[in-house]
Amino acid sequence: MPGIVLTVAQAAELLPLASQQLGRIQHQQDAANEKGIPENWGVDEWQEIVEALQGPIVHGVVYVA
Repeated sequence: MPGIVLTVAQAAELLPLASQQLGRIQHQQDAANEKGIPENWGVDEWQEIVEALQGPIVHGVVYVA
């Protein structure tokens, strides 16, 4: 699966947005779980995105796989 390369500034700009989205969908997932509704809000995928945006800086860029 191909990845993308971001500058540190781009990753820093996207990280708060991805973190906010993760918080929103985590809340939705928790509410669905409490009500016994079998839904997948993509929490795992957003956690991976947030982790990737924090991920290693190599030669001034962040590689998001």
